[in-house]
Amino acid sequence: MESQSYDTELRSIAGKELEQIEQCIPDDPAYCFVLLTEMTRMYDYLSIGNVPSEKLSPQQLDIIKNGWNLAAAYFFKPLNFIGFPICKSDDNTRNYAISLLYKLGCTVLLKRVADMVETGILTAIKEGNTFTFRKSIEAVQSQYLDTLEFSYLNKLDEKLNSAKEAYYGPWNLISHEELPDIFFKPGNFFSRDQTNFDSYKISDIDSKMLPLIQPWNSGYGIMMAYDTTPEIDNHFLAIAAELVQEFRNDAGIHPNADIEGVKGADLAAVMIFIVSIHLKHVHYASLAAKNCPEISIPESLTIWEPIDKLIEAITDFSGMNTDIVSKVFDLIMLKADDVSLLKTHTSKFMPVIINMGNGYILRPVSSLLQNPFFSILAVLEHRNPKIRHHLSLHREEWLRSFINATFAGTRYQTLWNNIKLRDKNSIITDIDAAVYDNLTGEMALIQIKWQDFFYNDVKKLRSKASNLTKELDEWAEKVTQWIASKDVNELVKAIGIRLTKKISRESVYLFGISRNVARVQGYGFKTKSENLAISNWPQFARNRLEIGPAERVIHTLFQTLKKQENETISAIPLPTTIQIADITFHFEDLWSGFEN
Repeated sequence: MESQSYDTELRSIAGKELEQIEQCIPDDPAYCFVLLTEMTRMYDYLSIGNVPSEKLSPQQLDIIKNGWNLAAAYFFKPLNFIGFPICKSDDNTRNYAISLLYKLGCTVLLKRVADMVETGILTAIKEGNTFTFRKSIEAVQSQYLDTLEFSYLNKLDEKLNSAKEAYYGPWNLISHEELPDIFFKPGNFFSRDQTNFDSYKISDIDSKMLPLIQPWNSGYGIMMAYDTTPEIDNHFLAIAAELVQEFRNDAGIHPNADIEGVKGADLAAVMIFIVSIHLKHVHYASLAAKNCPEISIPESLTIWEPIDKLIEAITDFSGMNTDIVSKVFDLIMLKADDVSLLKTHTSKFMPVIINMGNGYILRPVSSLLQNPFFSILAVLEHRNPKIRHHLSLHREEWLRSFINATFAGTRYQTLWNNIKLRDKNSIITDIDAAVYDNLTGEMALIQIKWQDFFYNDVKKLRSKASNLTKELDEWAEKVTQWIASKDVNELVKAIGIRLTKKISRESVYLFGISRNVARVQGYGFKTKSENLAISNWPQFARNRLEIGPAERVIHTLFQTLKKQENETISAIPLPTTIQIADITFHFEDLWSGFEN
């Protein structure tokens, strides 16, 4: 029997399972934190501890990770004593921690599946005590294309920045430092950011680190200790600096953003040091796992220490003001008061630092498995919903500067400020960015959207997808009607460019650029405007580079992006079955693999 009304039943099953788990939560805050520590240790170990794949499938591991939010919501309680409550850790405690995370993850999964059934993304079939689920929207796989665009652009950037050749296709590759010398010279130049930290990286880093590892008997197991050197620290700082720049850009935290009195630049600077010590610790652990069999890696990955010690180490090494570093820590740490967020937060979440409330912190290294700024932003918005406004202030200007940089040179004229299209005294709509091709007379009008799509909440994602398509369609319609009601030269005046070629309505192209996500067909929404090409930023940047200095760049870019709007990705279903009480849940294609 097939029906769309099973969402209520699924939520009820999840709720009953959660009630049983809640009855097992101890009253003692210290014991609760011991259990949370063990669950965090297993999250770290299962995620990056090189656990054999035959022990846990990717689907099971995904469910386990989904359980950590609820684990923190129920077991993270402030401690009323100084120190870290270290206890015995063995196969029994680890298996219990994994099973608890799995049970919690199953309830999170069922609630999310209920939302997907309610909104029609999944179809549910029930036969006896068995539910079977399959995707009901063919375009669901298109969601992954936006994510893949980030990796495509990163690979292309790596290729260009490491290229020894002077050319990439028709582009003459130069460095940023050469720009002033060639700006007015004829040719097709592509400027590469060759500011990297390779000189600080050590090719034989393992040989430098391995002798510094020592076993440490905590009294409850043999754990890992190690020394370090300035050159080892600089090696991981160099890697962290490159990573954090990418993390910060994807999260939309501008260096000038004011976040509760902390500048985005200071937040990023402190994060470089935290990410570097996480990376260093993980590398030491990977060496210990291969070379020091007496060391227990499950106990050694998750780090604890006094908070003052870490703040002092960062200020001493960086030369930053202690007050600023302390303010940043106060922003980024997960505290006991924050965990109410995690009862309903279904996206994977792992903070870079957990403040135990007693002068000690816990540092989960698995916080680097995804962009750590996403978890930070989730907590900041939970504490103060108005902070979203401060974060968004610079985003449009920021993305516009990236767009303009892809059309630099004397061939193009670009718009450096948002402009309003008016009808008498009324504002009809705005133009966020514009590009005029002096060679062809073609013009691109661009609407910029920067929505945060790092949630896993189905209803939030559908709401954002709906708003994105609705707002872009409305913008395209208003711009089209405004141009139709005016002479096209009124558009030229409004934008403030100097015509070098006669312009017509047919040579004006509309683009919608979303910073992160543009293919939202999988959420049930699609733009209707045929005269609007939409993409996410990495997709736009990659295509602009690949098209190169073509005869009609703007026209070709428009046509290319329009074709890509309907692209799909070939998915390989990864069936999974879970059991809750006497009920079986079979998922035919909720998890998928992808062909190359």
